[in-house]
Amino acid sequence: MSSIATTLDRGVDDALIRRIEAAISDAGVARSAVQSEWPECHRKGCQNRHPSVDSAFTTMKIQVMQAVRSELKYETTTRPDIAETGDSREQTAVYTLATLLNRYNVHDAGTFVNAAQLIIDAYPALADVLGESA
Repeated sequence: MSSIATTLDRGVDDALIRRIEAAISDAGVARSAVQSEWPECHRKGCQNRHPSVDSAFTTMKIQVMQAVRSELKYETTTRPDIAETGDSREQTAVYTLATLLNRYNVHDAGTFVNAAQLIIDAYPALADVLGESA
C-alpha cells in the first residue's frame, strides 16, 4: 500500500506513463550505429577480438534514455509542433511560427529574405507586429 501512495505522491499518473511509453516506442537506433558493435564470428576457439553485444545494447539503451528525456522535457513525441485547442495566444503564435519556419526554411526558399517573405505572405499581420517592434 505504501508503494502506491508513494507513486501517487510523485505525480506519476496514466498520462505520464503514456508519454514515457510513446517516447520509448518512438526511439530509434541507426543500424550503422549498432552494426559495428555486433559480433559476427561464432567459430569455436577464435582468437580475433570481436565487438561486444553489451556495447551494442548500451548504444540502444542510450537512444531510449534520450528519447524519454526529450519527451519529459520538451514533449517531442506527444506534442508535435502544432497549436492545440486551449493554448494561450503566445503558445498558438509560437507553434504557428515554428510550423512556418519549418515549412519556409532557407534550404527551400534560397535565402533568409525569401523565407521571411513567404512567412509574411502567409501571415500579413506579422508585418504590422514586427514593424512596431523595430
